[in-house]
Amino acid sequence: MKKKNFKWWIVLPFTVTALPLVAAACNQNSSNEKKENDSRADDGKKTITTPGNSIKDNDPTKTPKKDLPIIDRDIEKNSENKENQKSPTTDEDNENLGSKKEDSDDKNSDESDENNNSSEENNDEETIPNDDNNNDSSKDENNNSNNESIKREDQNSGSKPLIEKPKFNSQIEEMFYKPENLIRVGHWNILNYGGGELSDKNGPKVAAISELIYKSQQDVIGLTEINYNQGKDVKNIVDALNELSNSSSYDCIVQPVDDANKTSSKATKEQIAIIYNTNKIKKKNFKNYNKNYQSYGNDKTNSGVSFKRPLFAAFFETIKGNKPFVSIFGHLDSPGKASEEASQNEYKSQGAQEVKEALDIANAFKYYEQLSDNASIIFGGDTNIKTKNNRLFNTDEFTSKGIKNYYGSMSNFKVKGKPTEQYEFYETSLGRNKGYSEAYDKLLFKEHNLNIIDENEKIKYNDERYQKVSFKADIINGFKNGIWDKKHILNLNPKFAKDFNGNEFSFIRSKISDHTMVYIDFED
Repeated sequence: MKKKNFKWWIVLPFTVTALPLVAAACNQNSSNEKKENDSRADDGKKTITTPGNSIKDNDPTKTPKKDLPIIDRDIEKNSENKENQKSPTTDEDNENLGSKKEDSDDKNSDESDENNNSSEENNDEETIPNDDNNNDSSKDENNNSNNESIKREDQNSGSKPLIEKPKFNSQIEEMFYKPENLIRVGHWNILNYGGGELSDKNGPKVAAISELIYKSQQDVIGLTEINYNQGKDVKNIVDALNELSNSSSYDCIVQPVDDANKTSSKATKEQIAIIYNTNKIKKKNFKNYNKNYQSYGNDKTNSGVSFKRPLFAAFFETIKGNKPFVSIFGHLDSPGKASEEASQNEYKSQGAQEVKEALDIANAFKYYEQLSDNASIIFGGDTNIKTKNNRLFNTDEFTSKGIKNYYGSMSNFKVKGKPTEQYEFYETSLGRNKGYSEAYDKLLFKEHNLNIIDENEKIKYNDERYQKVSFKADIINGFKNGIWDKKHILNLNPKFAKDFNGNEFSFIRSKISDHTMVYIDFED
């Protein structure tokens, strides 16, 4: 199997303001449920094309975009070759896009169920005094029994550091460069998080998630695939972020367990968490609600479609520019259900339910517009809509309502070659054995009072460094490009370190996530 050289641009570093260290806690109250892993991926990825990569000069079948100059930089080629020897490619890895198979990952599902069962007995709500000094319009929500927001721990608790001081190299600074006038909103499906060993406060997964959120400069980020009734474990990620930033600036809102669709199975139900930086963002109450969060689609009262896992949104306002916006996050129905449902002829290999849910996102925009006096809206989520069906988000259902798809028709970075290689730049889920697989994770938006930057605007932006920043993090190469320190992450769990066989991709996919993070920016 040929390997492409990974190349990145160099950008300026950014600084972090040191603030007092305070830990935070997410609380909730309900019984724990089992969770299945709807991990889905593809065995058939022959190559990997990531946001900062260029195409090999000696390959006449592929041409890079000529309007974006690239500064080449190889990423540990020898290390990749060594890894290839441990994970040989088979003929199955050459399947094209039209014949991709969904990955049900039964082993991971079994492990998740086991983890959830082990934590079911420790279900009592944790109560910690709140020392939050953030002045916003939604403080009363802390007293609402349905709200699962952060509560602060005493900063002198003496707990040991979660992770070491973050290290930034030129690749990281380039990957996540953000001009000072921009606000960043991201989404990340973090794979069966909560209720087990992998959500341990001092473990590798919490360290990896928090470090990427921090290094990528997320001001608001929605985390999906939080195990049902395990939203309290998001506290560990917030604790780690505050430790990394030497501050108490990160807080979060967790979707109430009561907002789950009552008709969904226990294994299907999940929660969504929204983490935000209180130095940049403050909460703002929805109209006619004494809270800044609201679910959508848990029944048919506010939607023509019942979502298997309801969307979750929060209303915010920027502190510097006083710009209101709504951030919506979601994890739509699993593509693994396609064989059990009536297939949509217009969208091949998609089940009816995920297509209905995806189209109904447009109605969710309208719903939240009404609650926010027409504030701008950003959606980030794992839609489970395959790469070849991306056109669904460019249909009249969306465009007639003024809703835009961040990367449109995926034309800017489409390359010549096999169907499996043409859209790798846009793919966000990880294949079963290597590479990125499908462009499941989408960024949609509607502008009212904001300039939200789509891909076409980014590549022409008046900051040349920013022109080269992707919409996704290259976590597949996370141990090579500086996102994570492999030795440190492995050593956080001695068993993982002992069992590690050198296959970095497998470790990242199973112990951190089988999706990468995506993000979009707007001007404040």
